[in-house]
Amino acid sequence: MYDLAGRLVRVVADRPATAGPVSLAWDGRDDRRQLVPPGLYMFRATMEGDVRTAHESRMIGVVY
Repeated sequence: MYDLAGRLVRVVADRPATAGPVSLAWDGRDDRRQLVPPGLYMFRATMEGDVRTAHESRMIGVVY
């Protein structure tokens, strides 16, 4: 997860996964386990395959 300034807030997952659907959850906390301030955050995922690498980005809004 990244804030809008491009700073890394938290690594949600950094492990190999098998082919098929993968589900990830973010609890709204940073790497120090503190709640992040309300706002927009960017989720970026990279999926590597035998033939190509795909990248996906999504915006996530945090409100309390």
